[in-house]
Amino acid sequence: MQVLAALTAFLVLNIVSTALQAPDPGRSVSILGWIALDIALFAALADIRPYRDQMIRIGVVTSMFAAALAVVVEALATFAGTTIGVQLDPPFGHAAYVLSYEANTLASSIAIWAVVAALVRWPRRGIQYALQLLAIAGIVATHTRAALIGYVGAMALIAVWRRWLPIPVLATIGVVAASLVFVVPLVTPSAPSTLQPVVSKFSHALDFKSGNGLLRVRSWKLAAADMKGSAYFLGLGTNSYGQRHLFTTAPGTTIPGYLGNLPLQIMYDVGILGVVLLAFVVAVVARATSSITWIALGFVYLTCSIATSIFWFSLTWILIALALSRDDSSTDASLRAPCTTTQAA
Repeated sequence: MQVLAALTAFLVLNIVSTALQAPDPGRSVSILGWIALDIALFAALADIRPYRDQMIRIGVVTSMFAAALAVVVEALATFAGTTIGVQLDPPFGHAAYVLSYEANTLASSIAIWAVVAALVRWPRRGIQYALQLLAIAGIVATHTRAALIGYVGAMALIAVWRRWLPIPVLATIGVVAASLVFVVPLVTPSAPSTLQPVVSKFSHALDFKSGNGLLRVRSWKLAAADMKGSAYFLGLGTNSYGQRHLFTTAPGTTIPGYLGNLPLQIMYDVGILGVVLLAFVVAVVARATSSITWIALGFVYLTCSIATSIFWFSLTWILIALALSRDDSSTDASLRAPCTTTQAA
């Protein structure tokens, strides 16, 4: 009830901030409706506890199936020139999005559910290994650097915190991490022409001085410059950044801009008051889960949010409901100590 009350207050704050601060409140109505639907979804999942483990497994398997489809459509686009399920990612070729809103959104979902998969039990360790391999391949197919970095970082946190992960999974993560830092930059000039775009994209995984990285930083600076006076406390209105600025990652267009940086977006939309309300929700969720669960998932979620904000999508609210539904007999409770059986993965 406390979380539902805080989220309801958050919705009211969005409405007030939009009415008082947004240049064109009518253009914010759709997002306000989206927030209301999110809260309704969360309320509808209040009695999810009996089905919690089943929902986690459904979420993981569904996401990994999407990852497999992403690999297929990206391969077809690269080697056969098809355009089904992919979007343009200039100058890096195509990025798979399958049936998602966009490639970044798909990558975020895959990365987050892959981390969830590492925190639950599976009948055999081979299943865990297959899921993680699919996740890595799927994220690469989306060309989303933030999701890959968030995934690798979260898995590393799990390994260090629990001092346990299947050796094949650890080895795979280690190879991916080492490749990002050392191998990819070295092989970029000699990569096959068909693979050059994706290799080039990931060779600049932490580049914020050129390309999309630089344009994103510029959008963050513009947003920070808009914050003045009462905006620090009340915000500037829901989804109102695009009412003041154009899409910086598509120069020369008249597409409304958006802030992919979730913490900055919340501060921009509803100010310190909104940040405090969501911080309360995060604190309740953290108390309801094991430490490594909220730390690892928080890391991958926030890292992905730098590429695109998934706050309004159902995944966020399903995860909150799943976290608050945990009890001592649930899957997550079994992860308080390192698993030692052959069935744990």
